[in-house]
Amino acid sequence: RTVADVSSLAEPRLGSVISRMRVVTAALLAVALGCESPTESKGDEVFTFETAYSFPTLAASDFITTFDFDNGGALWVATNEGTIIRNRHGELTRFDAAAIVGAAQVHDLFIDGAGRPWVAGGGSVAVFENEAWRRVGPDDYFGLSAKVWQVAVNASGDILLAVGDADAGGLLLRRGGKWQAITPGNSALPSPLVLKIIVAPDGAFWVASAQFQGRGGLIRIAGDQITAVYDKARTGLLYNWIDDVAIGAGRIWLGFAVPIYELPEVAEGGIQSLPLAGGAPTTWYPFTTGLSSNRVASVTWSSSGELWFTTALDQDGNGCATCVAGIGVLRDGHFRILSQLNSTLAANEYLPQIREGPDGAIYVARGSEKTILKIVR
Repeated sequence: RTVADVSSLAEPRLGSVISRMRVVTAALLAVALGCESPTESKGDEVFTFETAYSFPTLAASDFITTFDFDNGGALWVATNEGTIIRNRHGELTRFDAAAIVGAAQVHDLFIDGAGRPWVAGGGSVAVFENEAWRRVGPDDYFGLSAKVWQVAVNASGDILLAVGDADAGGLLLRRGGKWQAITPGNSALPSPLVLKIIVAPDGAFWVASAQFQGRGGLIRIAGDQITAVYDKARTGLLYNWIDDVAIGAGRIWLGFAVPIYELPEVAEGGIQSLPLAGGAPTTWYPFTTGLSSNRVASVTWSSSGELWFTTALDQDGNGCATCVAGIGVLRDGHFRILSQLNSTLAANEYLPQIREGPDGAIYVARGSEKTILKIVR
């Protein structure tokens, strides 16, 4: 067993670089999360799915990476090869990322409280308003690498960006028209690699990091101050690498796909939630149903009070035939999950994003199939 040196990678963020990284954890993790003997009831099947949107004109090599809905009900989709598509009542409008952010790929799509789409990519961030895209900056990176990975905007108009990479990464915050840098060197930010930013109802930003040199986790930024830090050692997070975040029912929900971890006979990953006001985490493991892997790729909280999520294939060759990709819901402490084992999903489905639509239904990106699924109940 060996340990991969994450610090040797210039950009340990996306795609095949991340999927090939391997880090061995302590032996007690194997005891806690071994793939054998599922212990939680599978529950009754209470949902299925149908294709709601299809994009067959995308290039054969292209695929959906993210999507969301604006306040008018229009669907916005971004693809791996830099196509942005708006579907407004069946009318499709296509935009080119290179013309918008000066790069061939969109790394993030965010819909703010006013319903405006934002995209991040290359060294720029742009907002769509009055039927046109407008770049918003930043103009100064304060020594950070000029690569924008994530964007989030609160109701006060504060903009928070995840920028840079392992050797020059952190956050850029614009408040009152001025940018400032938040880095591991000048703050309690635990890692230079930020994977997700969301906005709480009170306007605070919650920031989830990838693990770098053993550090990472979750922080809260209120104003320009980091007011809370959660990690594995001090507050009981499953890992210092968090792949997605959602807020609901006074709690923050964490999805762990942790692609850098790969221990034989261990189902890495899981779901945790923490009270927004602070407190100990509660943990759930989707693989215990015998229907899914533990690698939780995307999470969303629904207006009906449920946590919906997608999982990814666990490819560590540990003999866990049930550690496949799936779509699930956590309700009243119990899972309902669809996967290859009880539906027409494939074992290795790429399900990068799950969101609630304006109609209250749950939608899932079936990335490689170039479709958006709708959950039917």
